[in-house]
Amino acid sequence: MSETLLRDDDLIVRSDGALRRITLNRPQALNAITLDMAVAMTALLREWQSDQKVDIVLLDGAGERGFCAGAVE
Repeated sequence: MSETLLRDDDLIVRSDGALRRITLNRPQALNAITLDMAVAMTALLREWQSDQKVDIVLLDGAGERGFCAGAVE
């Protein structure tokens, strides 16, 4: 599995065969999504949409307290 940190470590992107995984990595803020994170995730999803090698996209959040608290302005 390969791993890439994006946006000051706020997103961890992994690939393993046909799986692409995006982990929200802001557990101190309940993984609230920033505008930069939304822009980066949108770009990744658009890229993967046309990639014949991608079959599954998994979104998850770091930490113990839930997936995502929403967005931050």
